[in-house]
Amino acid sequence: FWKPSAEFARFLVEGDEAYRAIKRAVEDAPGFAEYQYQLGVVAPLPVGGLNETQLENRLKVAGVALKKAVELAPQEPRYQYAYAFFLTSAPPQDGGDLSAGKKRFDDLLDRHGDTVWGRRVAFDRAAERGDLAAAEAEAANVANLYALEGARLYLLAAGSHLIAGNLEGARTDLESAAKLRRSSAGGFCDAGYALDGGGRGELAEPFWKRCLELDPGGPKAAQARARLGTL
Repeated sequence: FWKPSAEFARFLVEGDEAYRAIKRAVEDAPGFAEYQYQLGVVAPLPVGGLNETQLENRLKVAGVALKKAVELAPQEPRYQYAYAFFLTSAPPQDGGDLSAGKKRFDDLLDRHGDTVWGRRVAFDRAAERGDLAAAEAEAANVANLYALEGARLYLLAAGSHLIAGNLEGARTDLESAAKLRRSSAGGFCDAGYALDGGGRGELAEPFWKRCLELDPGGPKAAQARARLGTL
């Protein structure tokens, strides 16, 4: 997998600066598929201060860029997944096309079913039909190929368990995510926050504690300490 430089990684977390930086890169090298892909990923990110018209324009830019990335590198499953996701989620007036997106997902599953992104399609479909056992199996398959994406999928599955009130299932998936990526321990804090907000504070404490145990120096540690009264 392509890995961004430290400088580009910094841009990715700085909203408008990220967009302008990668847009310049695309202008300088329009035939480089990775830049087109990154523009498609960065353009729709929420940025403070933009009006609705500007946000809609950026969404359109994303669609054009992702389509270009696929045209430049049609055998790259990562680009295929991103463009199919855009087509199925964007409004028609901004370039979305639900039917075309679903067909692209079908094609990705048929042609690249054993890749990270083919497995991701299988995960999405299992989750959509409420089959969390199958979704977790796909998360495990993805984790064997790409730990970062596997952690993301386990976090998504944990969220589904939490919504359904299955706290044990949520805990199991959160543990799996944290094993793959330490920063995913923050998912325990997120679960604690959700339970608190849902009026189930008595059930939230173990999640806050586990968040702190797994990553005591992490970005959500202070939040967990404050909640547990251990500051």
